Amino acid sequence: MGYEKALDILSKAGMKAGEEFCRNMLDTSLEMNDFIEHLKDVLIELKMGVLRVKKMDMDSLKMVFTM
Repeated sequence: MGYEKALDILSKAGMKAGEEFCRNMLDTSLEMNDFIEHLKDVLIELKMGVLRVKKMDMDSLKMVFTM
């Protein structure tokens, strides 16, 4: 397995982890600004790290965050 394949696997794993975290830990019914604030509060409560917005598409409501 090369570097590119490992990077792909880790990226897909992170995407799946984020989807499950959102589905199980967050209130997705909130408006965007309230959702981001709620996400920040949950991450602080769980001591998970610093949240950075990498990409955000307001039309599709798809977001990519890094920690």
